Amino acid sequence: MGLVDEVVGALLIEVCLACILYGVTTLQTFIYYQNFPEDSRVLKGVVGSVWIMETLHTALCMELVYTYSVTHFGDFDFLGNIYWGAGASILVGVFISAAVHAFYIRRVWIMSSGSIPVTAFITLLALCRFGCGLGSFILSLEITEWTPFRANVSPLVTIALGLGCAAAVDVLVALTLSFYIQRDRGKWESGAQESDSRIDTILIYAVNTGAITAISSILSVILFATQKKSLVFLGLVEIQSKPPHV
Repeated sequence: MGLVDEVVGALLIEVCLACILYGVTTLQTFIYYQNFPEDSRVLKGVVGSVWIMETLHTALCMELVYTYSVTHFGDFDFLGNIYWGAGASILVGVFISAAVHAFYIRRVWIMSSGSIPVTAFITLLALCRFGCGLGSFILSLEITEWTPFRANVSPLVTIALGLGCAAAVDVLVALTLSFYIQRDRGKWESGAQESDSRIDTILIYAVNTGAITAISSILSVILFATQKKSLVFLGLVEIQSKPPHV
């Protein structure tokens, strides 16, 4: 049973955490539709699409853990296989990340008054993350066992580069939005203490969200390279798709 604990124990706990974060996303989505009925159909469609993808992603994560820990309970040979649900959840997570990054890049574009250098650089990193994510998914179909998958250089490169770019996008978006919010706060109704408090809350939220996802990305790469048997890295990758988006 030690092998089961080592391979899927941490993954099970992380998927439980991902399910909790999915609940937060669902609540945020509900609150958004309740409080912003006048938003454009496009924006409402983006929010709804992200929630649908999050639902699918959560279902795939649950099915993945169920297969490893229940369906193939006691089948130690199966623990070494890359179950298709792992690749599928990564693929859906890539599209979730792309949608969220596109939304925040649009915010950067608007708040920076159409600054091409800033927006283009962040967009390039987001595209790199998307391409590396697709590459990792394809490699998971070609290399069907965890041991050779983790020993191969190509998966390490696509995962490290992809998650590194994701972390860079999150940090740059957070810092950029914080900079422009701080710069323009004098143009808003900042005379009231309540207004200033809300601005400070937005700044803290932006920085914290970027920091959390960046730390998650870095830990995923480190654990993928060092923990050769455990799937703890996979759980962190799944959690990375669950930060609050709305």
